[in-house]
Order: sequence, then structure tokens, then C-alpha cells
Amino acid sequence: MEINSTVEIVRCPYCNSIVPKQLYCRKCGYVLLNATPITLSEQTKKTEKNTANPYIEPAKIAAKDPEISAYEQLQQIRREAKIREDARQSKVESPAQVEKEILRKNIGIETPSPSVEKIFSEPVIKDVKAEIIEPLIEEKIISKEEKVLAQKNEPKIYMPDLYVKEIVEKMAKSVKYEVNLVQLLHEGQMTEEIFTRLFNGMADETHGLITRREEVMNELNSLMKGYESTVVSAQQGMKLLELRKSIGDASDEEYGVKSAALNWDIKHYGNKIVEGRQRADYLSSLGKLIPEDEVKDLHKVSAECSEDVSSINVSKSTQERIKKAMEEATSILSDIYKK
Repeated sequence: MEINSTVEIVRCPYCNSIVPKQLYCRKCGYVLLNATPITLSEQTKKTEKNTANPYIEPAKIAAKDPEISAYEQLQQIRREAKIREDARQSKVESPAQVEKEILRKNIGIETPSPSVEKIFSEPVIKDVKAEIIEPLIEEKIISKEEKVLAQKNEPKIYMPDLYVKEIVEKMAKSVKYEVNLVQLLHEGQMTEEIFTRLFNGMADETHGLITRREEVMNELNSLMKGYESTVVSAQQGMKLLELRKSIGDASDEEYGVKSAALNWDIKHYGNKIVEGRQRADYLSSLGKLIPEDEVKDLHKVSAECSEDVSSINVSKSTQERIKKAMEEATSILSDIYKK
């Protein structure tokens, strides 16, 4: 009578064979710690073994073939035990490496000694790293540091705000227009009536722009004084803090906190001072919107007309307006000329 019993079997994750649940796969010797369990009938198990798993234990081989000697059985058992022990010790390695080692031992090929592998592998890798990789990394680091230092040392280009930019552009245009009108009148190329109609509005606009520029300059000078005072005070505080630390009167913690605050004041307000000087220079030089050669010519005409306004054939009131406007133009052009 045939009895259908069940045997706990698993599928080997490496060779995909269905084998009884043991510590190692009977087919390839792979460790069956995380193998998937499968339940089949005894009859199915026998059929699976005969078709998919050609590996048969030595004891069963001896039972089927009585001619196999006890010595050969013992040798085969020892070889199997050695293969399983090697697989257990190398369970952290990849399945391909385990199979490779088992195959080497079965066919009698010895694994090269670590010293031989080290001779042929490590020096090559080390030389490549030392001669190629490390110089490239060092070169990249050095180039990056040089780029950062270059950016820090580059002077920051001043970008004026819209209000200051409007004052400068309108003032440069008005001064040029004013001086050219006076020159045309002085040379007799324009009548007093036409000149007065054009000049009166232009002179008033230029005077208003000069007033606005003076207000910005006064406000800027006041801020600059405050910035300079803060920087000087922070510098003195830093010197005193360093002196206290040198004589042991200030702890490392106190020095770290106070020095960070003082250095921030020095750097922050120092940058404010630089920006303020750039802004003042932009205002006084009219952003260098008038070319240098043209500045010289305009300055010469305005200076001559303001000194010898009586030579211009116009009414007394017009002469007074021309003199005042040319004095203002000469002052503005002198600031540009100095820059």
C-alpha cells in the first residue's frame, strides 16, 4: 500500500533546485538560511529528485551499488563535508564566488595565495591612485581655492539705485545742454529771445538736480561717519579682547563669542564704508557719463563765460542768470575733472 506523506523541502536560491530542508544545498552546497519552503508529496519528491537533482548521498549510492568500497565512501563523505565547510565560511561572499571555490576544489585547482594576488593587484591599484587620481583631486581642489580667492579679491562693481542713477543722468544731460546754449549765444548764433525761452527752464532744472545731489551727499556723509565710528570702536574692542585673553583675563568661550561679534561689525560696516565711497564717487563724477575730452571743453567754456559774462550781448538780468548757471556748471565739471 502506497502512503502519501509530506516532506519539508525548499528551493535553493542559487541553483533553483528543489532539495530537502538542510543547512546546505545538496546540489551546490549553498547555505539554505533564507530558502523558500515548498511542500510536496513523497511521490512528487521522488520524481523531482530523479529529474532535477542528480546529486545522491553517498550512503544511498552504496545501498544501490554494493561494489563501492567503504574507503571510497569515506573519501566522498570527507570531500562533501569539506565543500560544505568552505561554503559555510564563505557565506558572506557572493554565490558566484562560492560556486567558483567549490568547482576549483572538485577539479583540483588551488586558489592562488593572498600574497600572489597582492603582488599582481595592489601595487597596480595603488600606482593608479597615486599617479593619476590623487594629482587630479589635488589640482581640482587647488583650482577651486584659487577661484574663490580671486572672487574675494575682485573689487565689487558699484550698482547705483534708481534714485541716484536718475539724478546723475539728468544732471549730466542738463549741464551739457546749458553750456552749449551759452556758447551758441556768446558766438551770436542764437537770439536772446530764443535763448531765454530755452535756458530759463533748463537752468531751474539743473539747480534742482544740484540740490537733490547735495541732499544725498549730506545723508551719505552722515551715515559714513556712523559706520566709521562703529568700525573704529570694534577694532579697539578687538585689541582689548586679545590683550585680556593673552593675560588670561578672558576665557576661550568669552573670546569666541565676543570676537565673532566684533569681527562681524568690522567686516559688515567696513563693506558699508566701501559702498558709501563708491556712491559718493558716482555722484560727484556723474557716473563718468561725459567723456573726458568733452568735460575739458565744457569746463573751459563755462569758466570763461562766468568770468566774462559782460561780453555777452544780453540784458542785465539774463547775464546774472547765465553767470550763476555757469558757476554751478563749472563746479560740477571741476568735480568730474578731478576724478
